[in-house]
This record gives sequence, C-alpha cells and structure tokens, in this order.
Amino acid sequence: MDGATNSNTQTPFLVATIAVIVVVLFKWLYPKRKPSRPHWEKPIPPGSFGLPIFGELLGWIRALEGGAGYKWIEERVGWYGPVFKTSFMGTKMVFVTGQVSNKFVFTSPDDMLQSHQPVPIVHMTGEQSIFEVHGGRHKLVRGAILGFVRGEGLNRIVPLMSSLVKKYLMKEVEGKESVLGVILMKKIALKVTCAVLFSLKNEEEIEALFDDFLLVLKGAWTLPIYLPFTTYYRAIAARRRVYDRFCVIIDRKRRQLEDGSLSPHDDLIATMLSLRDEEGRAIPTREIVDNLITIVIASHGSSVSLNASFVRHLAMDKVTLERICEEHTKIIDETKDETLTWSDIQKMKYTWKVQWVTLTHMDETAFPEPEKFDPSRFEGASKSFPPYMYVPFGGGQRVCPGNDYARVSLSLIVHHLVTNFRWSMLIPNEPIVRIPFADPAMNLPIKIYRRGKEEA
Repeated sequence: MDGATNSNTQTPFLVATIAVIVVVLFKWLYPKRKPSRPHWEKPIPPGSFGLPIFGELLGWIRALEGGAGYKWIEERVGWYGPVFKTSFMGTKMVFVTGQVSNKFVFTSPDDMLQSHQPVPIVHMTGEQSIFEVHGGRHKLVRGAILGFVRGEGLNRIVPLMSSLVKKYLMKEVEGKESVLGVILMKKIALKVTCAVLFSLKNEEEIEALFDDFLLVLKGAWTLPIYLPFTTYYRAIAARRRVYDRFCVIIDRKRRQLEDGSLSPHDDLIATMLSLRDEEGRAIPTREIVDNLITIVIASHGSSVSLNASFVRHLAMDKVTLERICEEHTKIIDETKDETLTWSDIQKMKYTWKVQWVTLTHMDETAFPEPEKFDPSRFEGASKSFPPYMYVPFGGGQRVCPGNDYARVSLSLIVHHLVTNFRWSMLIPNEPIVRIPFADPAMNLPIKIYRRGKEEA
C-alpha cells in the first residue's frame, strides 16, 4: 500500500517535469516566427547559441580546462568571422575580436554601447555594482573609486601598501616549508585591499570574508542552478554572509562619520557614505555593498592570476629572476628603507616589462610566438604594437579603474618576495587552467625559504 501511494504521489511531479522539458525543447527547435526585420536594423552576427539553457558553456569549459580557451575562440572566428554570437550560463552574447572590434568597444559612448555581465556574475557582484549602472551614477561611483586607486590617491597609499604586503607575506609563510602560491596571493590581495581601501584591521573579520569570497568567486563563473548541492547555491549563501558583514561595517563607519571620529576621505567606505547624487541623495547601503564586493572580486580575479603567473615564471626562468633581483636590490641600496614609496615603484622598469609579457595577448599578427615568455619583446618597443592590440586592462572609457592599483600591488609583492625569499615549484610541469582566469591547476605549491638560509 505504501509503495502504491508513493508511486501515485510522484506521478504528477514526473508528468509536470516531462511537460516542461518537452515545451523547452519544442520552443528551441521550432521557435515562433518573428516578423520580418525592418530595413534599418542590422542582421544578428552569425554563430550558434548551442544547447538549450547551457548554450556553448560546456565546450568552453572543456577548452579552458585544457588551456585552449583562445583556440576555442580562434576556431569560431574561422567559422563565423571576428564577430560572432554565442550563449553562456543562460546569457546570450556577442564575441568581438581583433583590433577593429577593440577600438569599437573602447571608444563607443556609453549611450551607444552598454556593458552587462552574465547572470551569475551579476548575482555575485550585485545589480547596483559599477559593472551594471550607467550614465551619471556610473561616473559618480567610478570617480570615488578612482580617487583611491589612481593618481595622487594611489601615490599617497603606496607606503602603507608596502608595509602591509611585507607584514602579511611574512606572517603567511612563517614556520612553513611550502605554501600554495595562488592561495598566498589571494590572501595578501584581500588583506591589503581590506586594510588600505576599507580600513579593516580585525584579522578574524578579514579571514571570514576570505573564506566566503572564495565561494563567491567560484559562483560568478558557474551555471546559475539554485539547488543545495551546487556551487551556485553555496556561493549565494556566502554572498549573503558577505553582505551582512559589510552592512555591519558600513553602519559602524556611518556612526563614526556622524561623531567626527572618521573623515570622509579616510577610506573608500567613508567616501562612498559621503557621496551625494545630482538630487542631493546619499548612496544606498545596498549599492555601497555591491561595489565593495565588486572591488574585492576584481582584486581576487585577474590581479591574483597575474601575481601567481609572475611567481611561476620567475621560478622557471633563472635569468629573468636574476635581473629582477638586481633591480630590487639596487632600490633597497638607494632608499635605505624597507617601506617603498611611489618614486621607488617608478624605478621598477624591468619588473614592469615582465608584467607586460605575462599579460601578452595571443594574436600572432602582433605578438610573434605569443606563448613564449620573452620580456625582451617589450624592451624599448612597448609602443610599437598597433593601437588597440595590447589591451590587458581594457582601454578608453572602459579601461579597468584598478589597473594602476593592480600593477603597484604586484610590484610590491615581487619586491618583498625576491628580497626576502627564494622559492621553487614542487610540481615543475603543473598545467595551467583558465576557469576563468589563468591559474596553475594545483594552486602552485612552492617550497619557500628565507634568503641567507641553506635550502634543505
């Protein structure tokens, strides 16, 4: 009797499930005929939206796991041309490649071309992040962020960044024979960002944020399936915890602004709390949190990938490492101070060239042998590449607002790493996976020891 009852209970659910699947497939295979396109509308680019719901995501992930993401794009360029349509994670989109496309994207005004992120990224960063708002609101928030991560604002915080990078680097490797290089870079990036931009000093508070942000970052690049066993489900839960923690921090800083113990220019949170729009209204808490989360995700993504790639390349290339060491030893001899300033950063010319080659794009028409690690390609020739071909941080009005901050952060990490430590890779041929960033597959385990000590 119980078995029959259970079967009867499940039947309506199974019928409904099958019906939904049939409807989805029918609409996909036999889409409703649309009225003919007016003569003034341009045709949709060629390409394929792939499978229902998944789109071409599965093939894209396989390519990234094999380190062949660029070949996946190159293949479709061969089929459809430099502009083609596709679909990832439930979001239809157009891929644009090459110099002409880059110029169009980076020079088009905001009212002509607006950027929108795929659904999972929006759910992690927030609907009111700088990635999603446009016009005057975008300029207002972007201006506040730029005040801290570029120009005079960045110049002012370099000494603090330098002392914090060294402090956290020493603490993370103290008493350890080996560390995971990628995790090391992520922890330093988060702690420095929290301390410099948000004035957070509570170690337990930052550690809790770190664990949750690892989940949030994974959730930004996965299928948006909200079921308890999925990465996306865990990422949403982590995002809620991060939101709640930032709300507590914002409330605390709002009270400090009111009693005068905090200045509007002391950190980025205080600045955003003091912002007013054209109608004199304050920025809502939700919008502030969305942008704080966006900043941390940005500092955890491509910037950390760049740092890890740099450490990996130096471990494999002793000639480049030696030149880097010479440059940074000379800076120490000249400054006589372990805390660096903006003027010291400007002396790291060769370090910057190595950064540039680490970021080299894969177009062979501009970069011969693009997979070859060759810093000499940028020696005296950084401006010889065709315009809009070398764009690791975007360009024009769509340049990454934190590009200078990322470069300074990497320069400081490299400085304190090469002047205090030696390291070697524990997995010499560790493969690189790109989901979505180019990171070593095993998080780059390295053996690390202080300079002056014999290698065990």
